[in-house]
Amino acid sequence: MKISSMYFPHVLAFLGIVTTHGVTSQQSGPPCRADLDCNLQSPLLWRCQKSTSATGPNANCHLPGPGSAGNSTCACQSPTCGVTKNTNKSATVQYLMLGDSISLGMQSDVSNLLKPHGWHLVHTPGNAASANLGAHCVQQWTLPSQFKWNVISFNHGLHDLGFDTERISVEQYSALLTNVTTALVEIQKNQGTKLLWVATTPVPTVPTYSVDGPCNETSKCLNPPRFDADVVLYNAAAAKVIAAANANGAKISTLDLYNFVLEKCGGKGYSHCDGFQLPANVHYTAQGWSALAAKTAAALLAL
Repeated sequence: MKISSMYFPHVLAFLGIVTTHGVTSQQSGPPCRADLDCNLQSPLLWRCQKSTSATGPNANCHLPGPGSAGNSTCACQSPTCGVTKNTNKSATVQYLMLGDSISLGMQSDVSNLLKPHGWHLVHTPGNAASANLGAHCVQQWTLPSQFKWNVISFNHGLHDLGFDTERISVEQYSALLTNVTTALVEIQKNQGTKLLWVATTPVPTVPTYSVDGPCNETSKCLNPPRFDADVVLYNAAAAKVIAAANANGAKISTLDLYNFVLEKCGGKGYSHCDGFQLPANVHYTAQGWSALAAKTAAALLAL
């Protein structure tokens, strides 16, 4: 059973996404429930975002983020990518961290661990979120014509498998992650950059958010809904992408943070990880971030 394709309509209904309308954005393309409804391989209308003018059941969407007022209407749009800025080009090792909120959460700790070794960490602008965003923004994030990167780590996954506007199927995830990987491998060929893929971290087995209950308090349930079975599915797809690239001459190492967290939290199917991961959340406590950072820094220094 592929959770990615089978559960999406049912989770939308569970979230109560039926009639709520957005209030801030303008429609610039067809209505959408999530990124999977947009033209993901096109430079235009590739991202599902809030729209005031989108109407009909195909426009009912659940916006990203932990808030409870996330149900809206959406249309496929063409957002602008942020541009990476590097304020220290003199460091011995120029390291680009490309990733979602997991990388952002441990960024400071990783940077502090690497500085004594002459590394300068630059994160992509804001949250690199999904493979869809990565595939469309990787050139602006890496700027290979301006920067020489000694090391690049990259991760996507949690945004791709969440049941909100960023949701894509595992097949779409594989195709878009291939695009990201191809772009990074090209930099590796030209600059000798070392590459590190970071596997998606696990999702606790807890009640997920629904506007109509039984769990409608975001402090007690997971919002947006995510399921660890999807993490396994998407990680397996990512592993095939990385293996295919390596078989074609790339050299990409993998950091398995999925099993690292499972070991800390009691194994597959855990529901809570006191002192390490926040309750009903995919993010971590200070202790958790510190442990993830130490594991990541060790993997980077071993490249």
